[in-house]
This record gives sequence, structure tokens and C-alpha cells, in this order.
Amino acid sequence: MASLLLGLAVVLLFLAVAGGASRWLGLSAIPAYILLGVFFGGPGLSTEAVHLIEAIGVALLLFFVGLEFSFLRLRSQARSLAAAGGIDLLVNFPVGLVAGLLLGWPFPASFLLGAALYISSSAIVAGNIAQLRRAAYPDTESALGILVAEDIIIAVILAGLALWLPIPGRDIPPAVTFGAIAGLLVILFVLGRPLCRVLDRIGERLENEALLLLVSGILLLFSGAALATGLSEAIGAFAAGLLVGDSSLKERVEGLLGPFQGLFAALFFFGFGLGIDEGALTGVWRAGLLISVAALASKLIGAWWIGARKGLSHAVRVNLGLTISPRGEFSILVASYGVAAGHAELRPLVAAVVIILAIAGSLLTQAGPRIGAAAARGIAHLGSSPL
Repeated sequence: MASLLLGLAVVLLFLAVAGGASRWLGLSAIPAYILLGVFFGGPGLSTEAVHLIEAIGVALLLFFVGLEFSFLRLRSQARSLAAAGGIDLLVNFPVGLVAGLLLGWPFPASFLLGAALYISSSAIVAGNIAQLRRAAYPDTESALGILVAEDIIIAVILAGLALWLPIPGRDIPPAVTFGAIAGLLVILFVLGRPLCRVLDRIGERLENEALLLLVSGILLLFSGAALATGLSEAIGAFAAGLLVGDSSLKERVEGLLGPFQGLFAALFFFGFGLGIDEGALTGVWRAGLLISVAALASKLIGAWWIGARKGLSHAVRVNLGLTISPRGEFSILVASYGVAAGHAELRPLVAAVVIILAIAGSLLTQAGPRIGAAAARGIAHLGSSPL
């Protein structure tokens, strides 16, 4: 226990220095947290402690995102959400698939690479939005909608893969995962309003301490149930945030849980970096960089298409693509399927792309409004130039 506490103290001090230096330089702290995990490791921290920190961190991140999103708006935009998710899959999935085939990989490994590079990192995107205070930006709602669609689609893909590939560390029947998806949709689109009324009646009678315990319990219940049924804790936490966000408890809950969000978010990104083997990355950086450029371009193309359907401006479309460009935890999870199936080549390449796009994507997200405005001016200039 003493070594765990001392190790955690060292980690927190490193994170404090890295976070302070990043903000002093006007940069997002997320890349610094990830790099600390990759290059310095977690002195004295057990694997179980790191996993617990990661789970709580991503749960809090997505819970706060859900608070700002509103399940009522989600329900009213179900058709638009499905269309955006379809476009996102159509444009981004072929990048990894084609890259794997060009590398001479067998089709199953290439398919898994396509799945790994298709999905954005919900945790990193949510962390960027929270740190940069962009919950009210015009592209944020579209970005969160795409993330929700991606989580559902990747859950279906993983459930299908479980029919013929072993799930590392878990043995969850695909039918259970499909049932969880259906149950989540029922909760959000059918029971959402009645559940909000119940929360209102209970919450108004509770003091802050009891309310904190109640909401924390709901958050962990949704996250744990999602994880136990083959979904990610992220989508469960997001659903919990959607419900609480449409109740009268929203402002009280933000005040009670807000101070914990930054702490566990920093620890999550550190833990994410800690799970990447630095030595395995040797020799794949060139391929990883080329694939990362293609994966970034595909997100921009997909976001441009989605934004055009929604009538978003050119600047907002570019900003949307940059916002959803980071890859992360889900990509690593998909790669683990490939390793379990005998395709060990997936792990180092996916890890390299994740590191590149987690860092570059966060930095580009920060500069997104400026890049989008510059792109819009360039397009307007080209449109006004004589042929």
C-alpha cells in the first residue's frame, strides 16, 4: 500500500508539472499526459490500479459530455445521427483496410486495422472539448453525435468478431452485447423523460452529500453495466450524463463532481500511455506516420460531407474533422482482437498511429477554429477568382 501511495504521488507531481507547462505554452495538456505514460511509466502503480483509474477517468469525461448534450436532442436527431454514422464508417473504414492489404497483411488483419483506425477516441475528443471549453461550439454537437454512432457501430463489430475471435480477458456472448445495445436505446429514447422526472423528485429532497452519492452510483452503474455486457464504459457513462443533464439536477451535479473531473482525466490519459509498449514501436514509425496522415485526411473528408448535409459553414466543417481526428482506447481494444487471433503485427502499428493522432489531433483541435477560418478564406478566395 505504501508503494502504491508513493507511486501515485510521483505520478501526480509529474502530471502537475506537465499540465502546468502545457498551459503556460498555450497547449492542450492531453498529449503531455500520454507521453508521460509512454516514456516514464507508472512507478509503484499496479495494473489493477491503473485500469481502475482509466475506467473512472473515461467515465467522468463522458458523463460530463453527456450532461451538455441532452438525450431529448439525441432522440429528435436519431435519423441525422444514423446518416452521419454511416458516412463516417464509409469514408474512414477503408483507410485501414487498404493500408493493411498494401502492407501484405491477410484480409482478417487488414479488416481489423480498418476497424481500429475508423473509430475516434471518445475519451480524448471529450477531454479536448472539456479542456478547451467548447461544449457550446457549433461543431461540438455534431462531433458528439458521431462519437455516439461510432461507439454503437464498433460495439456491433466487436460483438460480431466475438463469434469467431476470442475476446481478450472476457467471455461475453454476442447476444448479450446486442441486447445491451437494444436496452440502451430503449432507456434513451423511450424511458428517458420518465426517468428524468423520477430523478427530479428524488434529487430535490437530498442534501449535496447524498446527491453526490446517488449520482456517482448511477454513473458507475451505467458504466459497469455497459462494460459487463461488452460495450465500453464510455457509452454507459455518456448515457448516464444524458439522463442527468435533462433533469433539474444538472447544475448541482456539475458543481459537486466538477472538481474530480480534471484529476481523473489526467490519470486516465497517463494510464493510456502507460499501456503502450515503447520498445514495440521501433520500426513502424514511418508506416504509422503515413497511415496517420491518411486517417486524418479521411476524418476531414467525412466531416466535410456530414457538415455539408447539415448546412454547416466551411470553417465549422474543418473544425469538426480536426476535433474527431484523435484515435485512442477503442483502437487499442480492436488491435487486441487481432493479437489474440495471431496477428501480432497489429499492436505496434496501431499503437504508433494512436500516439501520433492522439497528440497531433489534440494540437490540431486546439488550433481548429483558426485552421477552419483560414480554410474558409482560401475557399472563398478561390470561388471569387476569375477562371
